[in-house]
Formats: sequence, C-alpha cells, structure tokens
Amino acid sequence: MIETLTLDAGRAVRTRRAPGPVGDAPPLVLLTAWPQTLRCWDGHWDALAARHPLLAIEPPGFGRAPLPTREVMRPSAQAAAVAEVLDRLGVTQAIVVGPDVGVPIALRLAQDRPDLVSGLVLFDGPASFPPRVSWEGRVLVRSALARRVASIAGVPFALELVRRGYRRRHPPRAVVFDHLRSVASPRRFAAQLAFVGSYPTELPAIAARLTEVDVPVLVTWGEQDPFVLPAEGRALSAALPNATWSPLAGCGHYAHEDAGTAFTELLVGWVREVAPVGVAA
Repeated sequence: MIETLTLDAGRAVRTRRAPGPVGDAPPLVLLTAWPQTLRCWDGHWDALAARHPLLAIEPPGFGRAPLPTREVMRPSAQAAAVAEVLDRLGVTQAIVVGPDVGVPIALRLAQDRPDLVSGLVLFDGPASFPPRVSWEGRVLVRSALARRVASIAGVPFALELVRRGYRRRHPPRAVVFDHLRSVASPRRFAAQLAFVGSYPTELPAIAARLTEVDVPVLVTWGEQDPFVLPAEGRALSAALPNATWSPLAGCGHYAHEDAGTAFTELLVGWVREVAPVGVAA
C-alpha cells in the first residue's frame, strides 16, 4: 500500500513498504528515477520482498509525491528528506538503491548520514560535474532558458524518455501512464527541472566527498544508456573506495526495469556477498 508521510516544513513523500522475511536481512531503501513513480519497482517487488524488508520512497516533488517548495529540489535537501523518512520509520543501516536522480541523493545521504547507510546500489545517474550526459542533458543542466522551455512539454518529454530510455523491454502500459501523470503538471515538471538546474552547485560538492563513502557500493549501469553515459558509472566506480562495477548488457537508462530478473539476481547476489547474515537464499 502506498502511504504519504508529511515531514517537517510541510514537505511530503510517498512511500511503499514490505516487512520482508523473518531474520536479519538488511532493509533495502528504493529510490525512484525521473520521471517515474513508485511503480518502477513493480517488476522486482515480490522477489525482493521475499528476501528483504523494503521501503520505496518518492522524494519530494518527484513521482506523484506532493509538490514542495523549490528550495527542496536539490540533492542535498532531498537527502535530508530521505533521512527524515528513515528516522521517522526507525530504519537504520539500510542498503540504498538509487537510480538516475537517486544517485546524487543516495551519495549525499551516505555522506551526511553514514549511520543510516550500510551500502549503496547506484546506476544511470550523475555524480560528477560536468556530468557525462547526452547533449540534451548538458543543455538542461546549463541553461535556465532551456529548462523553462522544456517545462511546458512534460508528457511529450516523458514519452520521448520512454521511447529512448528502454532497450530490452518496456513496462506495462498502466505503469507508463502512472509515470506520465507525474509530469502532467507544468508547475511540477518545472520543479523537477529545477533539480537538474542545481547540479552545477550540488554535484561538485558531492564529487569532492566521494572518498568519504567507504561502505560497499554496487555501481551498475545500462550499457546502452543514451542519457547518462556509462562512462559516468565507470568514473564513479573508480572514485569510490569500496565499489564494484557491474554493468547490465543491452540495457538502457532505466536499467532496473530493462534488465528484469537479471537486475534482481544481481542485486540479491551482491547483497549476499557484502551482508550475508540472515539473507535468504
């Protein structure tokens, strides 16, 4: 069941939880890509819930979470919101899975609140500046005018991301429609673009502190990601002290959905290696 939690200063997030099996398996905190909703985890939910407690979070302003003030639309503030959710729900020492915009959020969370994070799984998102992204991504990062123009094209923009962002499989139509609802409002889409506009300030600060992230990190990536290039993932893996690089062949930007069960197996197998106690076979 999807729930909405109201945080301090009127911020709100949508969450979905599963208790997981009896035992000591580490909890997984699942963030979302952009422009996606919690339903991006539908294809993995049951298999992961059989092995781990799950908490999926739509950070403020993303997915269909209530729209916050613009000040929250940057990785550092989003990481603080995620930390507040974890504190509120009593979740500690979680493995945080961050796709796309979840990459800088998860990294900043690990840097600012290491007590909450026992591992990271990162893919298809920016972690350096300038990020290694497509030319369209570079324009959106650099140009406020381009972001203003793009803000009126939420649904067509999202449809183009769907068209180009998958290589091996597409999500069901109902899931795509749910994603599209997350960008249907120009005001909401403009706020999400403001997150991208924060990268020139936020990403250098995150990149400067990568050596502080000494927990195990799985860096995977869609080898055919047309938006955030695999070179970004390789560089991130090389910069982190305790990272494993394991790209997903034939997959695009939404690699977890594109890979299907292969992503689930990769994630569960890696967790078994780095945190084996209590993990179900």
